[in-house]
Amino acid sequence: MIEGGSLRCAFINGDQGIGKTTLIENLYSLLIAKGNHLMISANGRDCNCSDELLTHFTRNLLSSEHLEIGKALNQFARKITINLKPPGGQVKTGNSVSPSDYFINELNELLDGSSSPNQQVTPILIIEDLDSLGEDQLNWLSGEFNHALRKSVRFKNCRFIFSSTKEINHFRKFFNDFGFEKPVDLKLRGLSLLETEELIQFHEFGYVSAEDLLETSKGNPALALKYLQNGFIMNNNKKDMEVTIEDTEFDLSKLPEKELEFLLYASYPAKINRYNLEHFCTPKLAAFTYNWLKRTPSVCQELPHGDIELNHSIKQQMRAFHLEQEPGKAEELATLASVLDLFYEKFPDTESHWIPVNMTAFNSFSKNLCRKVFDEFEYEQIFHFLKTHEDAFEQRGKFYSLNEETKQLVTRYMELSGMEPQDGLHELIEKAWDEDQVAFQQRKAKIETERANLDNEISDIKSQVTHFQGLKQNIEDGGKNPQQNKSRRIITFNMSTALVAFGLVIVGASLLSDMLGTYHAACGLAVTIFGFFWPNVEVKKINPDGAISTSNLAVETQHRSLDHRINGLLSRANSIAISLETLGKEQTELEEGSAEPYLSSINKSS
Repeated sequence: MIEGGSLRCAFINGDQGIGKTTLIENLYSLLIAKGNHLMISANGRDCNCSDELLTHFTRNLLSSEHLEIGKALNQFARKITINLKPPGGQVKTGNSVSPSDYFINELNELLDGSSSPNQQVTPILIIEDLDSLGEDQLNWLSGEFNHALRKSVRFKNCRFIFSSTKEINHFRKFFNDFGFEKPVDLKLRGLSLLETEELIQFHEFGYVSAEDLLETSKGNPALALKYLQNGFIMNNNKKDMEVTIEDTEFDLSKLPEKELEFLLYASYPAKINRYNLEHFCTPKLAAFTYNWLKRTPSVCQELPHGDIELNHSIKQQMRAFHLEQEPGKAEELATLASVLDLFYEKFPDTESHWIPVNMTAFNSFSKNLCRKVFDEFEYEQIFHFLKTHEDAFEQRGKFYSLNEETKQLVTRYMELSGMEPQDGLHELIEKAWDEDQVAFQQRKAKIETERANLDNEISDIKSQVTHFQGLKQNIEDGGKNPQQNKSRRIITFNMSTALVAFGLVIVGASLLSDMLGTYHAACGLAVTIFGFFWPNVEVKKINPDGAISTSNLAVETQHRSLDHRINGLLSRANSIAISLETLGKEQTELEEGSAEPYLSSINKSS
């Protein structure tokens, strides 16, 4: 597996507890200590989809100490974790690139920038419990991820290690699709009688029969070690090993120094996972400690969400021992553990820890501000975080801020863990503040102008409504006046056609006939003149001012017309009132936004 070696792919298989993980860990330590190796690992039991595989590859990156790129790998892991969406998502980049290509391309850039051009780095991909992966994950590994590896010059010399409880024939299609013609099959056998005796002597159980232990454990090292660690007494007659773990106290003196070191670091956090262990020791040691604990159920118990809790008695023993040997270091780790326990209890999801750390840079923030400062994927994560951790924030209108208790906890966590807000965040916040202040002032001026115009329109509407209500009242008062009920005779003069015709006939007859004389002509003329001025008498209701009163129908028509105009003006007035209220709220929000700076005073002073 060294750079000049010819081994391309190794497949380690054997029963559960046969020693596959131990072999890989020892190989892991050897490769990190020597040569220029980049370790990319994942455990199939912890991955339910291809995106989780990629996430574990990112989080478990380790390099040989000689390369000195540990810090760059940590920054790389943080960047990849943020830029990769949850299962089924796409990479948030400008190009349509697959998650696998994005991961490999970014890793190539890291290696190109961190190592010398002539330095050959050998990547080693390790996947434990290959049989725990589903068909979709195996297809993703042999398809999309394999293609991304083959396109990279840096990964031309990549080596592969797989482990499984199933035999190699079960994965023939996977290896063929991946392009491995002859993967080396390393089938681990059980302990021999001699090796069982050596195990018994190492743990100082000389009274235990090696033959009985070998027969009962079937040569499985994990089972044999479990029996020995829990103080089982071999019964030569019944060949039976009945265990009562609760009645037996774990003897720490029988553990080797390496495993005691694992327990020492594991005794500080309340709930143990690989990520919080990294605060107490190196990432490599944290990975070894976590894996050892999962294989040693006699010293701990696994919690529902995958975390591990160390037995209380062991935790007390290890802390007391450490306090006696290194009191200063022990107090430092105890303080760190108390802060970490509070932080992990409040924010259990390790993938979102970057959010409260970055939020300490803000004195206050809004959704619009986060859109300017963070990318789309980060923005979605932040406001999902807000919904799930409402108790950690205070809200004033559209603006949020960490409450004082949470801010102190996160600040203390940052001091002890060394985590900091992402690079360039403070500058982006200050830039957004300056831009928003200019926009706020411009918008405030427009709001003042709009409010003044609307106020003037309201005043005009009030005067019009008053005028129309006055007209309506006058009409109503006129209709209710009792003098209007008095009737009067109105005499008018009109022409009577019949009389005029009759008079003219008599005049004409008197002129044409000798029987009719001047007297008859005078009478006809008088009748004609009287026909032009025939009197006509009408009975009408007269207003006091002498005007003829209008009818009730006309009054009702005028009322409806005035009511319609008044209602139209009142509706417009209500619309203006709503607009004024909206402008008032917007002005209040603008004043809130400009009252407090976006950037936290803590970050300003730093």
